[in-house]
Amino acid sequence: MNTASDLNDSIGMGKKILYIENVSTIKESNFYYAALQAAHQLGLEFHLAFNCLDYSKEKTNELEKDLGLIFHQIDFIRNPFHPGNFKAYRQICRVLDSECFDIIHCNTPIGGVVGRIAGRSRKIQNILYQAHGFHFYHSAPLLNWLLFYPAEKILARLTDLIVTINQEDFTFAKKHLHSRRGVRYVPGVGIKLNENTDLKNSISKRVQLNVKEDDFIILVVGRLEKNKNCKIILESLNRLQDPNIKVLFCGDGEDLEMLQSMTKQYHLMEQVLFLGRRSDMNEIYPIANCFVLASFREGLSRSIMEAMSFGLPCIVSDIRGNRDLIDEKGGFLFHPEDAGALGNCIATLKQSKDLQCKMKAHNLQKIKFFSLENVINELLDIYTKLMTYSKEI
Repeated sequence: MNTASDLNDSIGMGKKILYIENVSTIKESNFYYAALQAAHQLGLEFHLAFNCLDYSKEKTNELEKDLGLIFHQIDFIRNPFHPGNFKAYRQICRVLDSECFDIIHCNTPIGGVVGRIAGRSRKIQNILYQAHGFHFYHSAPLLNWLLFYPAEKILARLTDLIVTINQEDFTFAKKHLHSRRGVRYVPGVGIKLNENTDLKNSISKRVQLNVKEDDFIILVVGRLEKNKNCKIILESLNRLQDPNIKVLFCGDGEDLEMLQSMTKQYHLMEQVLFLGRRSDMNEIYPIANCFVLASFREGLSRSIMEAMSFGLPCIVSDIRGNRDLIDEKGGFLFHPEDAGALGNCIATLKQSKDLQCKMKAHNLQKIKFFSLENVINELLDIYTKLMTYSKEI
């Protein structure tokens, strides 16, 4: 009698998947990792196509061998209207002409457009598009609806299956986007549950960053850019006038100078640290008391999920995606333009150790649904049904 492993091997034997995203890094924490693991379990040969800007050819070759994949450099440009993406389309077509792919798994806006058009032109049978947050959403600018919604309506008809990673997009896509085999919800791209917290290093990190034992530490992780709305965090801190509250910004971006200027303007230099991009987040998360994300738009925030995996209470903007992750048991939701509300949430949490403990326990439990293991299992099911032409996906 065949085992599940035998069945998986027979499904994937000699078959290949092309995973496409825009611009990224070739590391375990990226979008593709759960898909790579699912492909390996099915015996699929995994090809990764994106614009890898941060590694030399030698380093890429080393990672191909270590991770068990085949990399294709595609010169994607983030701007969806940039004519340079025609070059990316031709490059994807050449990849499709050189290999026989059984599944194309498209991600991110440009990867989704280029991959689906190229795949359909080459008559690929199984084209999957994973939306990491539609640009048209409740309260999105009218221009987004005028530009992106009609385009997605058309592209949906070139798509065999649409996958969404938050409930708002899932509900909308089921009703309005008509792909060949429907819409499926998958809870994100998979987060590794925290297993490697080094408490000793975390204590030394507190000393290194000059953080006192009685300081209330707010952690902010991600690019410092307009959508992340970090200025409202400084505005709320200025309102609170509490010197025992410290904010650690981990990330860089075009808003850095503006945020540094605001910090000086509000005389918050002793309370705000700009730490840049970090490779030691496993040591920084444990010293925080809460996590704050004030974005105007998210699909399903990986930084919130990382914070939850460390048991941090989360104070986040009341938007799509964030509502999937955080409820009143695990944190607070606030309007992204209401600095007063954000300040009240911070003050309430700071004043109650009991509330912090309850929120920690809740988030450690809830994050399991969004775990890497769970997402791998979802993708295993999707890939299997695509390749066996199951009617229900």
